[in-house]
Amino acid sequence: MPPTIQAAIDAMPPDFRASFLSAIEPLTSPAQLASIAHHLERGNAAAAMIVALAPPSIYAAQDAHIRLAYALGRSQRG
Repeated sequence: MPPTIQAAIDAMPPDFRASFLSAIEPLTSPAQLASIAHHLERGNAAAAMIVALAPPSIYAAQDAHIRLAYALGRSQRG
C-alpha cells in the first residue's frame, strides 16, 4: 500500500478506521478502489468512505473500460 494511503488510514479515528477497513475489505472494483485511493491521497477520508459504501455496480461501466483498455494494450504489444 502506498505510504500516503497508509498514513491517511493510520490518521483516522479508531472507530472510523475499523469501519473503513471493513467496508473496503470485500471490494474488487478497480475503479472503486482507485477512487478511494484518490480521496485518501488528498486527505478526504469522508469521501473515501462514501465511495467505499457505494454499490460496486456503480463502477461496472468504468471497470469494463479499464478491462478493455488493458486488453487492447496487451494485444497491441503481443
